[in-house]
Amino acid sequence: MIQRHYNSKAVQLAETLADNILRNRFAEMRHLPAETRLASEYRVSRSTIRRALEILHEKGLIIREPKQSSIIAAGGTTLPIQETALSEKKERPARNAMLGFVYYMMYGEGQFVSNWIQTQLGHDLQYSLKPVRILNSENHMIRDGEMRFIPPEHIYTAIFEQLLQGAGGIVSWVWARNDYAVHQRNDAVDGCIFHRPAAIAAHGRAALDGVRLAGAIAQFVEAQPEIALVYSPSSHIQNPGDYTTTPRNTFTALAFTGRKTGFISEKQLAAGKFGKLKAIVLTDVTHLDAKAAAALAKFAEQSGKLILVGAPPAFDSWGNPLKLRLAGEQVKNNLSLDESTRFWREKLADFLPLPFMLEAVGETGTTGVFFRAVSVADGEWLVNIVNYNRESRRLRLSGPGAIEDLIGGGEFAPEFTLPPLKPLLLRIRTK
Repeated sequence: MIQRHYNSKAVQLAETLADNILRNRFAEMRHLPAETRLASEYRVSRSTIRRALEILHEKGLIIREPKQSSIIAAGGTTLPIQETALSEKKERPARNAMLGFVYYMMYGEGQFVSNWIQTQLGHDLQYSLKPVRILNSENHMIRDGEMRFIPPEHIYTAIFEQLLQGAGGIVSWVWARNDYAVHQRNDAVDGCIFHRPAAIAAHGRAALDGVRLAGAIAQFVEAQPEIALVYSPSSHIQNPGDYTTTPRNTFTALAFTGRKTGFISEKQLAAGKFGKLKAIVLTDVTHLDAKAAAALAKFAEQSGKLILVGAPPAFDSWGNPLKLRLAGEQVKNNLSLDESTRFWREKLADFLPLPFMLEAVGETGTTGVFFRAVSVADGEWLVNIVNYNRESRRLRLSGPGAIEDLIGGGEFAPEFTLPPLKPLLLRIRTK
């Protein structure tokens, strides 16, 4: 969500009004309807209307003038919006890209078949900072007003994978009021999961599989990572451009390597809470707490591996020159995703080897195939694989051991074709 001081009703209403503006619902009017009329139409208080209009004003969609109705900004229907959601008939601006609302795993958007990475990264970050189950109290899998076909596999994957990321509770978003009158004045309710029986069934299957496999899921979630990215609010505040991009790109590439990737904060570093980490990655961490920097230097002295992607730490949290210079392997921050994936697969094979590896059969590569393996006992591993590409991939798990399919049941062949959005949870016994 964007402004934390706005209540959820105001944010929801701002979404709806923005959508109506962008659809030219008010094309014949220079002003929005009066606040009293809007309050009556949407059945909310005047204060909620005012807060929603404040959001639209901040985003440039309307102009507010004293003692007048809000004016629709010139060009308000053609604001530059980076992402788009395709309806069956035409392109529609993605409201969340403009207003900054948080969505989870939208289908068919971005580089992959769903924009899964933000959920994966966000949950891994939260669980790393405090290893307790996560409550996703507003789970979005389908955009408001979405009229495309959304495959049930998308819904299943969005639910099941969050369980493997540490979610202990998931509240999926459904518009509570779905009567005809609401549809007549607010088509944002169209296309939600309430209107998609196959999606509802997939949601239920994912939940039932989560209950059935709760023991294995708990083992998977609670396994401690051996590699982590530094979470640096100091850099996020003072170097937001590079620090926003480089950690995301690095985390994405690491997601295809088979190693569970976590995060470690500046506070955790300063307190010496390294867990089972053998490698720590600094991704354009240009600003770093001095105590955290000293702890990283000590970590490296004790055989821990430091990898510096992009610029190394040069300043402390206050922007003063950092007296300590951290030594570690330098990596460029401008590699393509394929190049970065290959680099990390080769690099981790040297000091964090797995007894098996996921390989592509043919020349497609493994970029876009999420692959995470954790050791849960001597010679026993749990492996999660999801193909987030838009086409099937022929893959092979190379290495010793018997493979069991925990979701489908029975033995699992080491060479297989994996369609998009069909999660695997495998148990591999190497001894």
